[in-house]
Order: sequence, then C-alpha cells, then structure tokens
Amino acid sequence: PIKIYGNDSLSSRVAAFQKKTEQHTAKQRTNPFCHGNVSEMTHQKWDKSDPRYGKPPEGSKTEKRGMAAGSHISNEVLFLCEMIAQYGVPNEDNTVSISFGELFQDAQFENETSIIVNISPFESPICNNEKDSFGLSN
Repeated sequence: PIKIYGNDSLSSRVAAFQKKTEQHTAKQRTNPFCHGNVSEMTHQKWDKSDPRYGKPPEGSKTEKRGMAAGSHISNEVLFLCEMIAQYGVPNEDNTVSISFGELFQDAQFENETSIIVNISPFESPICNNEKDSFGLSN
C-alpha cells in the first residue's frame, strides 16, 4: 500500500482508491472468467438456506435487468390474457377459447411487437387461476 504523509485530502483519496482496489481484487478471485485455469480461482461456499442463494447481488445491473425482464414478461402475459378475453369465444364451462391463428392475427392489429407464447398452462389474476392454455374464466 502507498502511504502519504502531510496531505490529508490526498491521503484519504489514496486510501479510498486502495480500498476499492482490494475489493475488486477479492471479487475477481471468484470470477471464473478472470482466470486461465478455473482451478486457480477461489470457490465460494453456498448455503441453500440463504435467502440470497440463486439471486444476483442486490443493486447489481443483473438484478435490475432481471426485474425489467420480469415486468416485461408480465405485461406480455397480461396483454395475451386480455386478447383472449376480448376476441375469444365463450364456452359452456365458463371459459373463453381462441385458436392460436385467430389470437395472433388479432394481436397483430393490437400490438406492433411480436408475441412469443409458451404453450403450457399459466396462472394469472385476470385468468382467475384457471389452468387452461387457451381459456379464461368469465
């Protein structure tokens, strides 16, 4: 470490920079992309009962991107449920049905962006938790 005597503002800046350098070095020891050989890196011990397990560090760009992606997908699912409710055909069992062809043809006029749908059942508040790939409760 560098030590500077007599100039308090400069020495505090140098100390802050040194602290940042040490934090960065410690973080890079656990980064698998910073080593030519993975066996050289320090392996973290994970506790599966830790609430942070499997989640990005708080305040990180990864966390922000994940939240933005989750919000975007939720809006797409909500849009899809609204399209099914608006253009679908009511059934006797109190659900609404629509074919994929009709759904995406109608969605093309409603939304300029492309919609990709997983063909598995989903639950949504607008769907009243009915598990049906194509239907909504009325």
